[in-house]
Amino acid sequence: MSAPIETSDSQYKSFQGCQRKWAYTKILKLTEDSNRDSMHLGNAAHDGMEEYIKSRSMEKAINCALTALNRDKPTNLEYQKLLVPSMLIGWANHFLPSFEQEYQYIALEQWFTSCPNPEIVRIRGFKDAVVLKRQTNARCVFDYKTASLAYSRDLIATLASNNQLARYATAERREFGSWVSEVGLIFLFKPTAKDPAIAIQNARSDPSLYRLVVQQVTPQFAQYALDVERNDVVMAAQMRHYRDQILLRGPVACEDIPANLDNCYNYGTMCGFAAGCHSGNPIHRTLPQKAV
Repeated sequence: MSAPIETSDSQYKSFQGCQRKWAYTKILKLTEDSNRDSMHLGNAAHDGMEEYIKSRSMEKAINCALTALNRDKPTNLEYQKLLVPSMLIGWANHFLPSFEQEYQYIALEQWFTSCPNPEIVRIRGFKDAVVLKRQTNARCVFDYKTASLAYSRDLIATLASNNQLARYATAERREFGSWVSEVGLIFLFKPTAKDPAIAIQNARSDPSLYRLVVQQVTPQFAQYALDVERNDVVMAAQMRHYRDQILLRGPVACEDIPANLDNCYNYGTMCGFAAGCHSGNPIHRTLPQKAV
């Protein structure tokens, strides 16, 4: 029997979006030609927030964020080096004080693993913020999102069916034997002003750019989370099959992995592999056809 596959929330999202793209990036380790500036901004902001919560030094937090940006080198590096510090200042001034009146941080970027079926899958990842609700002393788990207002509307509208939060809840239940009280998202909205100088100023001064949305872990949400976990095992079994076929047969096995041609254009960007799939010359046909 083949080894279980390791996966994560982002891998499940990729697999659900396009199974072939998942195989390219996860198994063949190909890098798509795409703009990753938003991801770099989010990573830098996350690093800065974590440092600020630990040290309570905005100088250290900004330096931490700038280190991440200088490492990742987004195409709009100089703009992000001004915007991200402003977002950190805005978050620390307008969001964090009221948040900490209600919640107490107990862990940041906490690694977790969950094995709903150890023979098939090991789910792993990081929980951005694990907190205690001061009024009840109950555990809660929140995820940071640096998102546009348009994208965040979708996330907020579908909070009760958010698979990432469901995975956090079941991981906590498996580790501690009980459900968390709340899961949710902490948003740092990217300013929408077209003028960079105004956007940077708004990041510092506009409280509406920082928001917490909470999903209570009710019996209904707990049941939803368990359903997600069961479906995760089914998807992981298919992932494992694809992985084993590629390891055995090489990239040619991707011929049997469907491409979701209806999902090539998402959130304003084209998948970096889409041109080849649409032209009938997908990238796996250009690779050495040997076992991986």
